[in-house]
Amino acid sequence: MIEMSSFVLYIGIVISYGKRFTALTAEIAKLHSNLDLTKRTYEFEMDKNVINQDGKKASTPFDIIFENVSFQYPDSEKYVLKNFNLHFTAGEKLALVGVNGAGKTTIVKLLSGLYTPTSGRILVNGIDLKEINKEDYFGKLGIVFQEIDLFSMTIGENISCMHEEDYDENRVQEALRISKLDTIVNQLPKGIHSYINTDLSPDGINFSGGQQQRLLLAKAYYKNPSLLILDEPTAALDALAEKDMYEEYKEITKGKSALFISHRLASTRFCDNIVFLENGEIIEQGTHEQLMKLNGKYAEMFDVQAKYYKEEEQDETQAILSTNA
Repeated sequence: MIEMSSFVLYIGIVISYGKRFTALTAEIAKLHSNLDLTKRTYEFEMDKNVINQDGKKASTPFDIIFENVSFQYPDSEKYVLKNFNLHFTAGEKLALVGVNGAGKTTIVKLLSGLYTPTSGRILVNGIDLKEINKEDYFGKLGIVFQEIDLFSMTIGENISCMHEEDYDENRVQEALRISKLDTIVNQLPKGIHSYINTDLSPDGINFSGGQQQRLLLAKAYYKNPSLLILDEPTAALDALAEKDMYEEYKEITKGKSALFISHRLASTRFCDNIVFLENGEIIEQGTHEQLMKLNGKYAEMFDVQAKYYKEEEQDETQAILSTNA
C-alpha cells in the first residue's frame, strides 16, 4: 500500500510532467506555424513573377486607376469585385467604407500587389501594376493591416525593419514621439534596444493592444512611404482611442497619398473623397458633407455609429466619475 506522502509526490510528478508536455506541444505547434510562415515568405521573395525585378519603376507621387477590375478567389464562382472602377489621385486622402465583406480588404491587397485581378487592370501613373518592379513598389508603400504582426526583436528593429546597427536612432525616437510611445519606451532600462515579448529575452516587454497599434503608427512614420494604406488599424480600439489615433494618422499623412479602410467612420471626416462599398460595388461617393446631405446609406451608418460613440463616451465618463467618487 502506497503511503500518502509518496502518493502526493507521484501525483505532483505526473502533474509537472503533464504541464511540461503541454508546453512542449504548444511550442512544437508554434514552431510548425513559424516554419510554414518562413517557407511561404521565402517562396514569395523567390518568386520572380511576383517581384518582377526586371519590371518598370513607378515614379512618385502615385496616380492610381482601377480600370474594370474584377476579382474572384480561387475555387470560388462568386466575384468579390465586378467591373470595379476607381481613380485615386496623387496626394488624395481616400476612405473606403462599408460593412464587412464589401470588398474593402480585397481592394487593398490588389493595390498592394499581393493579389492579381482576374480581369481588368490597375494602372500606377499609367503603368499596369503587373509590369511594375514590385521590390521598388513595395519600398514606396506603407501598409498597416488590422492584424498586428510584431517580431521578437528590439523595439528599434520593429519600427525600422532594420538591424540594430543599420537604423537611424533619431528617427526611431521621432517615430515614438509621434506615436506617443516615447515616454513608455524611454523609461525602459534598454530603451529602444528592449526586446518585444519574452521569446528571445526574459526581460522583454509585452505591449498592450493599444500600444501595439501605436507601434504600427511608429513604423509607418519611420518608413515615410509615398502611399500609406490603413486597413482597419483601429478595429480593436474604443471610440475615443480610435479618434485620437486617426488624428495622429492625419498628421503624418500631410502632403501624402493615404487610403483609409474601415467599416467604422471615425477616419472619414478629414478625407478628400469617401467611397461607400456594397457587394464590391460603389454605391455612394463624395466628401463627408456631400454624403450626409445625400442622406443615403453612408449617412445612415454615420448616424448609427455617432449614437453608439456618444453612448460609449458617456459610459466611460460615468465610470471615471464613479471611480473618483
